[in-house]
Amino acid sequence: MDSSRFQRVMEVFEQAVALPDAARAAYVEQELSDEPATRDEVLGLLNHHEEESSGMSTGIGLKEAGVALIEQSKEALLPPLRGEYRILRTIGEGGMGVVFEAEQAFPRRRVALKALRPGFATPSMLRRFRNEAEFLARLQHPGIAQVFEAGVADAEHPDQAYCVIELVDGEPLGAYALRHRLVGQDRWKLLAQVCDAMQHAHSRGVIHRDLKPANILITRSGEPKIVDFGIARAAEASGHDTHATRAGQVIGTPAYMSPEQLSSGEVSTRSDIYAIGVIAYELLTGRLPIDTTEVPLATLANRVATAEPEPASRLNRSLRGDGETIIAKAMAKEPGRRYASAGELADDIRRMLNGEAILARRDSGMYILSRQIRRHRAAAAVVGVGLVALVWFAVYATFKARKETRLATEAQNAQHDAERAKGAADEANVKLGAELRQSRIERARLEGSLGNITLAEDVLWSERKGEEGRGPAYWGLWELYFKYPYQWTVQGPVPLSVAASVDGRRMYVANRAGEITGYALSDGKEIRKVATVQGLVCMVMLDDRRIVVGKADGTLDVVDVEDGSKREPFGQGAVHTGGVRSLAKSPDGRWVASGGSDKKVQLWDAQSRKSVRAWDAHADWVTVLAFSSDGTRLASASRQIEPQEVARVWSVESGNMIAAARTTQFGMTLSLCFSGNGKQLLVGNSDRSLAILDVAGGEITMHHGARNAGIAAMALAPDRDAIAVSGADDVVSGDGFLVSRGLGRQRYPTHGLNWRDEHTVVMVTTDGVVRAIDVRPEPGVQRLSGFKNWCFVCLYSKDGETLYVADGNGNLSMFARESGSLLGALQVAPVQMRVRAIGEVNGGATLLAGCRDGAVRTIDVKSRSVTNVQHTHGPEIYAMLVDEARGRALTGHQDATMRVLDLRTGVVTPVNEKMQRRVEGMDFNPDQSVIATTGMNRAVVLWDAETLNKQAEIATSVMPWGVKFSPDGTQVGISSYEGVVEVADVASRKVLLSVKGHARLIPAIAYSPDGKLIATGDEHGLVKLWDSATLRSLATLEPSASEVVTVTFDPSGRYLAATTAMRSTVVYDLQALDGCIAVNAKFHGAKAE
Repeated sequence: MDSSRFQRVMEVFEQAVALPDAARAAYVEQELSDEPATRDEVLGLLNHHEEESSGMSTGIGLKEAGVALIEQSKEALLPPLRGEYRILRTIGEGGMGVVFEAEQAFPRRRVALKALRPGFATPSMLRRFRNEAEFLARLQHPGIAQVFEAGVADAEHPDQAYCVIELVDGEPLGAYALRHRLVGQDRWKLLAQVCDAMQHAHSRGVIHRDLKPANILITRSGEPKIVDFGIARAAEASGHDTHATRAGQVIGTPAYMSPEQLSSGEVSTRSDIYAIGVIAYELLTGRLPIDTTEVPLATLANRVATAEPEPASRLNRSLRGDGETIIAKAMAKEPGRRYASAGELADDIRRMLNGEAILARRDSGMYILSRQIRRHRAAAAVVGVGLVALVWFAVYATFKARKETRLATEAQNAQHDAERAKGAADEANVKLGAELRQSRIERARLEGSLGNITLAEDVLWSERKGEEGRGPAYWGLWELYFKYPYQWTVQGPVPLSVAASVDGRRMYVANRAGEITGYALSDGKEIRKVATVQGLVCMVMLDDRRIVVGKADGTLDVVDVEDGSKREPFGQGAVHTGGVRSLAKSPDGRWVASGGSDKKVQLWDAQSRKSVRAWDAHADWVTVLAFSSDGTRLASASRQIEPQEVARVWSVESGNMIAAARTTQFGMTLSLCFSGNGKQLLVGNSDRSLAILDVAGGEITMHHGARNAGIAAMALAPDRDAIAVSGADDVVSGDGFLVSRGLGRQRYPTHGLNWRDEHTVVMVTTDGVVRAIDVRPEPGVQRLSGFKNWCFVCLYSKDGETLYVADGNGNLSMFARESGSLLGALQVAPVQMRVRAIGEVNGGATLLAGCRDGAVRTIDVKSRSVTNVQHTHGPEIYAMLVDEARGRALTGHQDATMRVLDLRTGVVTPVNEKMQRRVEGMDFNPDQSVIATTGMNRAVVLWDAETLNKQAEIATSVMPWGVKFSPDGTQVGISSYEGVVEVADVASRKVLLSVKGHARLIPAIAYSPDGKLIATGDEHGLVKLWDSATLRSLATLEPSASEVVTVTFDPSGRYLAATTAMRSTVVYDLQALDGCIAVNAKFHGAKAE
């Protein structure tokens, strides 16, 4: 059955099955009166459907949406995406939507944009659409198309869903193999890579369910990418999962579907393995194992379950033996007889390609005989008696003679097979466990990047408990606390009221029982239990030693924080009928204000404790009070929810109302805070809105941000330049209009906020967690500026004390490692002349600089002067190695040549062999016996350092840019134009690890001195840290640059420097967060190192 007819059958069947039973046949006869073959197919399906008493759903959302919607214009499909994407062309379209090629504005790249047709976004369609985005988001593998963004356009267009996916510029597997006339070995290699990608998907709980050559695209670089996870499902989905396949439902492409998938039985990862087996059979023999084109759908499952494909070796003799065995095992009818994982299948393919013994075994003769008997029961019954007698005598005649030898051989083989299988299973379990752990860490890193702090912490600290050294969980925490540097976290009581000392050294928290506890804001340690005050409602610090407490009986008390038993009244008797509800103190310490259930505000002289005046302030309880920073104005708010002014501003001097406004429509006001200059009043409300009232003019600006709770607390910084705001937990500018940074979403809403100093905010959440965060950006980062052009290269001195930076303006600058202070600078080359390479000689007393004019300049560090200029007679130098032992420098040039400069005589000797393109990367192995260079299109070249004869090439899958030896010299790290990072083994000349780590060009790569980390920097301004043993991503840094040109570690491995195109060099202290991690480890109960 061809695809168009299959689609037609499904379409009519879907419409018919929605009708009452009695009306179905008539509808089909009317709809397909001129298509008798299609009509018979649909009627057969309906009969099968009724027998099974269950529905068969093949169209997604057609019943709800209507076929007429398919005809609408493609322009109407585009959701309003706020100008972020520019549509270039239509790639493909179907009943439910269209796939466009689009250009994303930032980062600038071409993507595939899938858009649903408006009206098709039924719940089931949206679930399937979200499926693909959600499943692809789990998967980070170079063999799987990546998802960049997904969602609905906005609240006004909930049915216009879209998904932005990596645009794969390639052709389907089969077409690629034919056009490139791939030999069998190359086809097997592609299949192994497909298995690798599916192993990654399966390890993250994703089953594709529609693997076929059309969904495997081969890129221009010859790498396969799996696409279209539209009908994928979770491996762990239960029988009640909304994505599960119902009995009688056919989802997928029949020719590649496993028997259990066609019969709608349990679908597992082994169903994908069956599909890979079919793809292998077709790719290597030129035809499908079972012809399903003319098979009715009602009998299709039985056909695939019983028909035996022709042995692959009859169609392709090269498959005889292991190749045929691998395909047969992958396509076994019973799931349990197939490979246990895609990884096992990939391993067997590679064993076969390497001439090693495979683990798969041919099916036994008894198994094949039993299958044939089941297929031909009648014939077997007729001849059974005669065959049994004949076979019995034949077996008995040979049994005795061969019994002992056979049993011994079988036992030995079984033992070896069991040992190999156990070893393979153990290895697979270890790999799967590591993949699952990494998946959890990656998910936590994603949550942390979105500001979901406590969820990220829960996962990362859980994984940290079982980790040795600085592993992925440690770096996940490093990355999290780099963005949100919590200096300490402690568990306190569930808060009722919070007050901070005037000097910022202490905070006092009162719980609902009236117990007051003091904490040191330097480290969060509990100082003492101060006192228990019955009926406590609110409190404020009178000075560094005394707290004013407002109580439910309407009285005010002064409590000594050093001796809680010392209490004095504030005012005479009950100062507010019905109870005190709010308190505030002016920043200058002169005034105290109280608000009560009596709807009044009282102003008190803080020293004499006498009431200055009292006035009726609101129509309900006065629940919030706040002074301006100069103490001349007092703001108040009521709990009232009515069309009156909720927030009001009063003159402290006269008690007259200055301004009033209704600052919330649906909730009540929870917090108030004046701006630094007192011109604006910020009003935080229970409906999560933030209102900014212009006190003089009365205008109100409303901010409805993405907040997870009402704005219960706000606090003005001591320098009056910033305000901490709860709800979204962020810091805004002193006037409240600009958000400067987030504080991170906590598990429970924030109840209280205070500033310890100008750069530290202390938060208290409703579950009693108290934590301090440094709001200064980029802890442990030095930004070295003052350059007038790109910073092209940097180098740490051998003693690690000095960082040298050369730029595109011919300058060389010297900085102190610890402080980042400029030690000196000199003009190495003429203005506007790039310096791309520098190196040390004479124990660091002399520097060499390779320049744009092809010259090597000698620099005396002490006098900071150029002492010699030696010309190589070549164009711009892109890379340079200083071979001090041999008295020479090796330079790599723009014209794809390399030259040897004798530093004593100035004689230049060209290296005989020319590269294919400019030489951008060069490095020595540790003993300086081997040199690695880039310059070939898809290879790194190894040279004998003494003779400069080529030793070997390491073939790469990408075009290399940079190359670095590992500190032990056994491996090289490779960066590339395509954004791929690779690690190759020097001895075997093979690439061991390959990861698509960046969007495009990676100019920068470096190993840490201990060899555990690889740092890379790309042209989009990102620096990434990788585990050198696995190439797992550990952390991403953002130097805020357009291009990162070089990265380098200092000799201790503590500092990482990155030169950028933004005329700056950024230095990261990789140990700056050790203290932060250690103190938070105490709270989370995990180890820090």
